[in-house]
Amino acid sequence: MPSHHDLLRLSTTDQKRAVGKLLSLKHFLDDVPLPDGGFRPDGVPTRTLDKSLLVATWNLREFGASKSYGPRLPESLHYIAEIISAFDLVAIQEVRSQVDDFKRLMQILGEHWGFLLTDITLGRSGNDERGAFIYDRRKVHFEGFAGQVLLPPELKVGQKKLQLKQQLARTPLVAGFRAGDFRFTVCSAHIYYGKKLPNEKRRVDEIEALATILSERVRSESAWAPTTVLLGDFNIFELKDETAERLRSAGFYLPPQVASLEAGETRKKYDQIALLSPRYDKQTKALAKKARGGVIRFFDKLFIDDAERSEWKTYSQYFPNQRATETEESARKYFRAWRTYQLSDHRPRWIELKADFGVERLAVMRHRLAKGQTAER
Repeated sequence: MPSHHDLLRLSTTDQKRAVGKLLSLKHFLDDVPLPDGGFRPDGVPTRTLDKSLLVATWNLREFGASKSYGPRLPESLHYIAEIISAFDLVAIQEVRSQVDDFKRLMQILGEHWGFLLTDITLGRSGNDERGAFIYDRRKVHFEGFAGQVLLPPELKVGQKKLQLKQQLARTPLVAGFRAGDFRFTVCSAHIYYGKKLPNEKRRVDEIEALATILSERVRSESAWAPTTVLLGDFNIFELKDETAERLRSAGFYLPPQVASLEAGETRKKYDQIALLSPRYDKQTKALAKKARGGVIRFFDKLFIDDAERSEWKTYSQYFPNQRATETEESARKYFRAWRTYQLSDHRPRWIELKADFGVERLAVMRHRLAKGQTAER
């Protein structure tokens, strides 16, 4: 579990609040079975040593610097760490050029957590952003393969050729990992937003180009692993949009029980987790279709502002804009925006993938031996 010891540096009042909320958050994330045999929608499965892999993606809004809403509070970093620690591997988007918060987050998580972090993408559309993977080294093994996806000047998609005049707004991070029997590459992306349109052209083109390149790579003889997990913030409005269709047309599978969930209070489907495993296509889709997955609605327990109560007065002393507190209405409106810079305006999205294929491998060996073949190729 994360180390929350340095909360003792806070005032007694802040300590009591933070510890109480961390306990509430832990219970919120617990995988508690329901009387009907199901589970609470916000509960995360208990992590295993090698049976399954809990993968998540989280756009942490302006993680490292907010020009308008001030720095993150120490307690906020502890809440973020507690959420991340519920998973085995987490892709993070919107890590900014200033990495003090990121370093502090890793300290809270503890020494058995590792990370990969890119440099910033230069240029206006790059927004001084980095991509990151955070993973539990006791469970997930980084295999030494990592890079960033760059686009060629021309890319063939079926019978169509894409003339790519510019790189992706934020350069995606790709790496190879292993958990148990499961070897895979994972790519984290933060796709261009642009105009407030469901099928903004550059956004559609970026998704098409990235998905096509990754699809070709995983199908090639030199592929690092047989399965690719493509995840991140794609700025997809709805699953019927061209943005989502470009993922599917490249062969990626979007598990419906995960893909249909809302990314945040905008009710959009911005964040996604997509899978492609040409060699094990049927098995991968069958397992993913019935896999557990969800999103974490952290504002149910943290920085609360709902019909029953609001915590804006508790945190108003930290508001950079004190004029916002002149009326109850303006204070609550400001608080709802401010809290997204403490945690995020995106919910962590996760899926539980199978990592133990021992039974399947033994079955293949038995089948080959029964046919008079050797157990191994």
